[in-house]
Amino acid sequence: MCAGLKEVLKEEDSLYRVFREEYNHKIEKAIQIIEPITLNKDSSKLLNRDINSLALKFARNVYTKDQSILEYTISIFTSDKHQYQIMMTE
Repeated sequence: MCAGLKEVLKEEDSLYRVFREEYNHKIEKAIQIIEPITLNKDSSKLLNRDINSLALKFARNVYTKDQSILEYTISIFTSDKHQYQIMMTE
């Protein structure tokens, strides 16, 4: 859906601007699920935390107008180091 994305997307650029302006993808919706988790061995090592420490897992699907999945992302954040803001618009 986005051939050559690595070459087109520059540091500090907006992924969604690139989707819209470079690839002409119209985003219809995004669904994000946030859930508490405990870190496994691999995640705890990557995040420099103890095994079984608490964290938040963010799973997001972004859909185009024809309901194709344009983005699928999973992120894990330690709950003691981040602030979250959710803005919803119509």
